[in-house]
Amino acid sequence: MKLSRVPALVLLVLTCVPAAFASCEAAGYQWYPNYDQIANGRPSRDECWNPFNAFYTTQAPSPWGNTNAYEFNYAGSISQTFVVPADHPQTHWELAYTLEFNDPHNDGAWNRFSMEVRDMTTGTALTWYSFNGAGGDQNWEMHRQGFTTGNIAGHTIRVLFRGSKGYSDTYIRVAGVALWQY
Repeated sequence: MKLSRVPALVLLVLTCVPAAFASCEAAGYQWYPNYDQIANGRPSRDECWNPFNAFYTTQAPSPWGNTNAYEFNYAGSISQTFVVPADHPQTHWELAYTLEFNDPHNDGAWNRFSMEVRDMTTGTALTWYSFNGAGGDQNWEMHRQGFTTGNIAGHTIRVLFRGSKGYSDTYIRVAGVALWQY
């Protein structure tokens, strides 16, 4: 009798996975030999990222007009986790993203941003960056960070962005995320 209940429980767990995430695949080769491991990095839709106290917006004003982005509230984050394919042994990486950090208060205690790429298989931080409001605004600035690893094919990687704002007129947004492996 207990065995007949287990499949029902497993089915229930599987149906809780959002259907949208089933279609999230790496962007792939944008130009050879660079392979973008991020799915939906622009972002072009509200999928593939795991937001916490952050939201997807299509109305983020940028120098190029409105753009799609993830915007952070207090103690917000977005993350994406993937497994490096077995046939991708390359050891050179570059994370690129665009950050809007608009803080009219220049408050480094309440308004802050951080980014981290972590190898979850080994627990090692591969690269990271942090910024706070005391440093002034970053209005849609492109960030690029290169790093080198050993062969991490088959490893689970997490890309994590955190933003926290203490004022309603402060904006912390991320768009245009790519993690190239080459």
